[in-house]
Amino acid sequence: MNTENSSQPIIPHQRRSRSIVIPGAILALAAGFILLFAASGVEYIRMVQDPWRTALVATEGPAPWEDVIPALIRPLPPENEPPMPAWLRLMAEEAEKELGEEGLPLPFAPRERIVLVDSDAIPWDHILAEGRAPEPGAREYVSGTFTRFDSFELDGETFESTGVIRSDVGGLNYGFLLPATDPLREQFGDAGEMTEGWIAPGGLLRLEEMDDLAAFLEDVVPLMERTQTSAGVFTLTWLGLVAMAVGGSVLQIRLFMWLANKPVGPLRPFLRTLGRYPRLLVAMHVAHYGAFFVLMLVAAAFPAVNFAITQTIDAAFAEGDLAYIGDAYASGNVMTAAGVTFWHNYAVATLGFSFAPSLIIPGIGILKNLASFSIVGLGMAPMWQGLAGLYTFHSITMILELEAYILASFAIALFFVYMFRAIKAERLFFGYAAWAKMLGSAALFVGLQLLIAAFYEALTLIHLGGA
Repeated sequence: MNTENSSQPIIPHQRRSRSIVIPGAILALAAGFILLFAASGVEYIRMVQDPWRTALVATEGPAPWEDVIPALIRPLPPENEPPMPAWLRLMAEEAEKELGEEGLPLPFAPRERIVLVDSDAIPWDHILAEGRAPEPGAREYVSGTFTRFDSFELDGETFESTGVIRSDVGGLNYGFLLPATDPLREQFGDAGEMTEGWIAPGGLLRLEEMDDLAAFLEDVVPLMERTQTSAGVFTLTWLGLVAMAVGGSVLQIRLFMWLANKPVGPLRPFLRTLGRYPRLLVAMHVAHYGAFFVLMLVAAAFPAVNFAITQTIDAAFAEGDLAYIGDAYASGNVMTAAGVTFWHNYAVATLGFSFAPSLIIPGIGILKNLASFSIVGLGMAPMWQGLAGLYTFHSITMILELEAYILASFAIALFFVYMFRAIKAERLFFGYAAWAKMLGSAALFVGLQLLIAAFYEALTLIHLGGA
C-alpha cells in the first residue's frame, strides 16, 4: 500500500492521534522554555546572593576594584607530579605541540596553584564543603574540588589538606588555599614563579558591567575557570533540554512531512521517505538523542572529565584546527560567523565525514554521528554556572542543528532498506542507485537546515551570548 497517497482516507483514531501530536509538541517546547528560564532565574538569584559563587581569581595584573583580596600565587612544584604513563606522556607531547603548554587541559598538564591569602579575609566556614579551616602557620590548606592531592611538598616541607572548597566557589577548582604568615610570604617571595594576584568575590558579575573588557584583559590575567552549578539547576536545565528536543523534533518532522506533498523539487525524494519509514525515523532519534542526553548525565558524575573536554574544545577554537571559527565569532560579524559555521557543519562534518564515507562503507556515517553526539553531550552538560541562561536561546540551535544530523543518519540508514528490497527484486545496482539519488536529495535538505541553524547560532551567540 502506498502510504504517500494524500487522498487515502484516514480512520478516526488516526485523526485523533494526529490532532494530539502537534499541540503536545508545542506544549513540550513551552515546558522546555519554562524549565530553562526557571533554572536560569534560580541560578542568577543564587549568584547575586552569594558573591563567592562568582569569585574571580587573577594571577597577576592591577585590580580594577578596591575591595579585592590580595593573593600570592605560584604553580604547584613539579616534583609533586606522579609519574606519567608512557602512552599518556606521548599524548601530552603531541598536544603540547598543537596547543602549547598553557593551553593543555587535564590530564596533560598540572593546573593546581597554591594561593596564599590573609586568613582574616576569607570566610572559611562559608566556602568549605567539608572539613575545617587551616591553622595559620601549621602548614595546612584547603583544596579545590578538582585538585588531585591530599598533600604536597613545597620547598622541603609537607602541607596537608584540612578541607575541600565548595564546587560552586569561583576560580578555586584547582587551587590550594593557604592562610598567610610572614615566613610563608618570604618563602613565596623567593620562588621565581610567584605572581602577585588577587581574589574578587562577585568579580565575574562585575566583568559583565565593564565597558571595555578587552582593555581589562590586556593588563590582567584572570583564571577563567568554569564553576559548577547546583544539582537542582542542572536537573531543571537537563529536563528543559530534553523537552525542547522532543517537542522540536516532532514539530520539525511534521513540517517536513507536510512539505513532502508540496512542489519542493529535488527535496521531495528525501522528504517523502520520512512518512514511509516512521519506525526507522524514531529509532534514529532515540539512538542519537539517547546518546546525547545520557552522556550529559555521565559528565555530571565526572565533572573533571567534562572540564578537560571543554578545555580541549575551547583550545581548539582558540588556537587549534577550529581557530578560524573562533576568530569569525570574535570579529562580531554575523555573516562571517554563519558562513564558517555552515562550512564546518555541512561541508566538513556532514558531506566530508558522514555522507561521502557512507557511499563506500554503508552505515559508517551513522557511527560517526553517534560518536559526535556522545562527545557533544559530554561537553554540553549543563553543569556549569551560566549555561542555563545560555541554553534558553541556544537550545533552538540545538534542535535545528542536531535534527539535521539525525536526518543525515536516517538517510544513510535507508541504504539497508533499499538494498534489502533490491536483493529481493534481484536488482542490486538499481537499489544502490536509488539510494544514492535519495542521498543527494537528503544532502540538499540537510544543507538548508544547517544553513538556517548556522545563521541563528551566529546571530544569537554574537548578540546574546557575548561572543
